[in-house]
Amino acid sequence: LGDLSQFDQKHADDGDAEALERLRNLVGPRILRRMKRRTMADQLPPLHDSEARHRPRLQMDRHQASLYDQVVHDKSQDGKQGSFGMLHRLFQVCACPGMVADTPISDPKRAWLWGLLRDIQRAGEKVLIFAEWYELQDQLTREIAERFSVFADRVNGKVPAGERLERVDRFNASKGFAVLILGPRAGGV
Repeated sequence: LGDLSQFDQKHADDGDAEALERLRNLVGPRILRRMKRRTMADQLPPLHDSEARHRPRLQMDRHQASLYDQVVHDKSQDGKQGSFGMLHRLFQVCACPGMVADTPISDPKRAWLWGLLRDIQRAGEKVLIFAEWYELQDQLTREIAERFSVFADRVNGKVPAGERLERVDRFNASKGFAVLILGPRAGGV
C-alpha cells in the first residue's frame, strides 16, 4: 500500500470508484469476511432486534458524569496513563462506574439491566449478558443470584476451552429463565 503519502495519493479520493476498486483488489485477497446470514442462515432463528428495548439510550446521572469528568481531568494532570488507558477507564465509567469509583456510586445501566431481567424472568426466557471484565462478571453473578435466585454461569477466558461448550449446552438445555454471562472474546468463539 506504500507509505501514508503514497496511499493518500492513490486512494484518498473516496468518491473515485476506480480508486476504490483498485484498493479493494489490493486488500481483498487478505480479507475474508463471512456473514452469518450467508453461512448459517438455515441454523439461526429469525433476527429480532427491537432498538428501543435492546439498545436503550441511558443518561449518566450527575455522580457518574462527575466521575467521567474526573477521569478526563486526571489524564490531563498525569500524562503517564496514555490515551488508550484513559479510554479504557472512560469505558469502565460508562459500563460499570463502581469499578472506577472509590465509593459506591449509582449505576443507571445496571438499574436498566435489573428491570430487563425481571421482564425476561416473568416471560420464562433465557438471556445472554456480555460483560468485558472478570470483576464485573463476578459482581453480576453474585447480584443475579441474590435478586433472581438463579445461578448465572459464565463463559470467559478463565474457563478451559473444553468446558465452554459444556456450559453452553447446559444453558441451552435448561428450561425457563436462565442467564449466561459471556466474555466478548470467549463468547464470540
